[in-house]
Amino acid sequence: MIKSEKKQRVRLDQLLFEKGLAKSRSNASALIMAGKVIVKGKSNLKPGMFLSEDAEVEVMPGKKWVGRGGEKLEGALKDFGIDNTKGIWLDCGASTGGFTHVLLSNGANKVYAMDVGYGQLDSLVRNDNRAVVIDRFNIRNISKAVVPELLDGVTLDLSFISSRLILPLLPPFLNSNAIVILLFKPQFEAGKGEVGKGGV
Repeated sequence: MIKSEKKQRVRLDQLLFEKGLAKSRSNASALIMAGKVIVKGKSNLKPGMFLSEDAEVEVMPGKKWVGRGGEKLEGALKDFGIDNTKGIWLDCGASTGGFTHVLLSNGANKVYAMDVGYGQLDSLVRNDNRAVVIDRFNIRNISKAVVPELLDGVTLDLSFISSRLILPLLPPFLNSNAIVILLFKPQFEAGKGEVGKGGV
């Protein structure tokens, strides 16, 4: 009697990545936690659950990033030749979490998602245990008590404040090879007399 070979069992997040349904295991985990992955009609799943390697897995269609800023940062990473965002990052002006989402999906170990607003961060990002949510906080008050670790990178998407006031505050928080990516907004960088009624 010939014994049939046992089919290998694989973690769901790994299976999604291997099937090309997610860019990385961390991206797969985020999709699963957001309820966007369906197995046998169920979406209340865990990234670490084991399935047969030939199990049918479906990913619900939807927007790629939780905020429009995600597309901008994705393009910037490609243009700058940054293949991954491993390490610890600070996302200033996180808002709904578009930048944070991209950083996590590209391998960040931790992202401090900071914003002066409250409750804007999308649940997909908020529920990722690698995201440290810092709401109702002005970046001008940054301290080691708030961000105790040296950062491998910072993203800035700021409104109603010039980046010239913020950039000088960052060096004490950065590793020697840290990356700073700034979304430049001329209307908030120009002086009062330099912006007409029609804007920039």
